[in-house]
Amino acid sequence: MGILDSIFGNNNNNAAGKFLQTLTENDFTTTDHQTVSSTTDWTTIATYQCPAQQRIAVGWGDINHPDSAGRIYAYIRTGEGTPAEITGKLRILVTNYNDTKRYVLFEGDESHLHGDVNDITKKEVLVEKRPLIGEDSYIKVQIKPVAAHETSGAGNDNVGWADTTESLLRVPITVYQ
Repeated sequence: MGILDSIFGNNNNNAAGKFLQTLTENDFTTTDHQTVSSTTDWTTIATYQCPAQQRIAVGWGDINHPDSAGRIYAYIRTGEGTPAEITGKLRILVTNYNDTKRYVLFEGDESHLHGDVNDITKKEVLVEKRPLIGEDSYIKVQIKPVAAHETSGAGNDNVGWADTTESLLRVPITVYQ
């Protein structure tokens, strides 16, 4: 690696201006007690907007080094007094500002994405995915539940985001500046 590469970076994994981050439920825009009434359509339950002057890739690392790759963790639960798991398919996609272009980067069974939040073996590998997104583009988390959750009012069976006894989300990203 030359001195200019070390200063300005190049296109490898050690490029300058690239760092790894894990988004949590607090980084996403969510709606507490959100209705997920369709078992046939995808419902967006969390959205993250790419900040100005950044480029973001979902995930980090590569498939040849899974021990150092990013890991996704998702435990989607209701907002009831005793939260219950909302089972079904979960997917992560990126979209442009107008939501006219969509790229699904991950899709899996929600029940396989959680266990002990501190146990790496309970998380699914999520290596760096393209396309990179930029300012005004979004990372979205969607769910297609096995059963509808559409009770109105507080303490209902809809998606709960109020505290750590409810839904948890960890999505690894690579940030380029």
